[in-house]
Amino acid sequence: MENSGRPEKPPTESERTLFLGIEAGPGKPQNKPWRNITISGIIAGCAPVFILFLTVGPVLVTSLQEAGLSEEEIIGWMFAVHVFGGLNGLILTLYYKQPFVGAYSIPGIAIVAGALATVSYPEAIGGFIVAGFLVLALGLSGAAKKVIRFIPAPIMAAMIGGVLLSFPLQIIDGFQADLLLGVAAVLGYVAFHLWVPRIPGIVGALLVGVITAVVLNRFEFAPVTMEFGTPHFQAPEFSLIAVASVSVPLAIAVLGSENMQAIGVMRTIGFRPPVTALTVVSGIGGMIAGAFGGHNANIAGPATAAVASPETGPAKSRYAVAIIASFVVMAFGVFAPMATQVFALFPEPLLVVLVGLVLLPIVASAFGDAWNSGRFRLSVAVTFIVAISEISPFGISSAFWALLFGCLVALIAENKDYREYLNSADEDEEPVDEAGGEQERPAASRVQTSADDAT
Repeated sequence: MENSGRPEKPPTESERTLFLGIEAGPGKPQNKPWRNITISGIIAGCAPVFILFLTVGPVLVTSLQEAGLSEEEIIGWMFAVHVFGGLNGLILTLYYKQPFVGAYSIPGIAIVAGALATVSYPEAIGGFIVAGFLVLALGLSGAAKKVIRFIPAPIMAAMIGGVLLSFPLQIIDGFQADLLLGVAAVLGYVAFHLWVPRIPGIVGALLVGVITAVVLNRFEFAPVTMEFGTPHFQAPEFSLIAVASVSVPLAIAVLGSENMQAIGVMRTIGFRPPVTALTVVSGIGGMIAGAFGGHNANIAGPATAAVASPETGPAKSRYAVAIIASFVVMAFGVFAPMATQVFALFPEPLLVVLVGLVLLPIVASAFGDAWNSGRFRLSVAVTFIVAISEISPFGISSAFWALLFGCLVALIAENKDYREYLNSADEDEEPVDEAGGEQERPAASRVQTSADDAT
């Protein structure tokens, strides 16, 4: 039986390692992923990634402009986070044969923008490098993997749904800002979903939205010149205030938000992400990107969710889609000057609606994974409530606090479920069919097994 929805089950993490606890890859794949890849799969994986960075890009540029950075520094920043972030995802994807997309921390933008009011640009760069080192140290120590082991999949899914829910909710804001444009984008999404199922609905939203914006004269037409981004090296300065206001919260944002989202999504779908390797590569990427003026380069949660989705094709070919998506991310850095010009053309209400539609299926899937397991109901609810609250004590994002409080509630109020989860973590085995994929089972069963397998 051919099952395209679930990945092949690799050995447990403890069985195969390289050195310092870094997981070994599966080696040469038995199946050629390019044979199973389709145009619709490429579009399904790459279109959401393109639209995500098209919509987040203006947030990054605007934040840096308001912080007083020069155009050269902004271009260098964009080059660093996109190129080195894309390389992170590409390296992990090629070696582990799993779909990863690297980029930068979106919550990290807010952290850095606020810190630049009290530290200089060279001090901030020193803070970026130290943040990368902290992430690297946590990865090599094995602390990241140990933490992941104690987080049940339903709680992880509730965190993902809560953290990302704000983006689909902004569709309402888009409607309020420009009703005709918002409705047109949604109708395009629905039309493609119903009548052109081989092409993702977000492509229909983009096409119909752009056409409507042109007809309604919502575009700010201006010539776009062909320019390439260049790395901008700035000698770092190290200070305690930068470590406190930049390094520590940024490292926590990378681990507690982006990497946690990516790991949670992969586990929920059925993959076994190499937790230590993800953390180590994010740390090294953060140090390199920091040296060239970028706040970090890590594995991107929402973008990884897009390429790992079953909509991109059979499980064994999804990493081929991720390879293409990684080059899409790097293109935003290579063509950074041109990208900033394109950002200015799109009407903001359309961008808001598009990013909401991109993440809507991921949020819906996370909700199902969180509540369908039949266990951890109270802790899942607490996790979700904290995640959507967007609280950030000490500058730490709500994703971290959601997982912390969710696991504490599970430990105290749902101790039986929690003990059963930990006891079964290394014992549960799923049947594997002749094609190498895991057999289909009810959704709730698949969700909990993903959690058990991953640990």
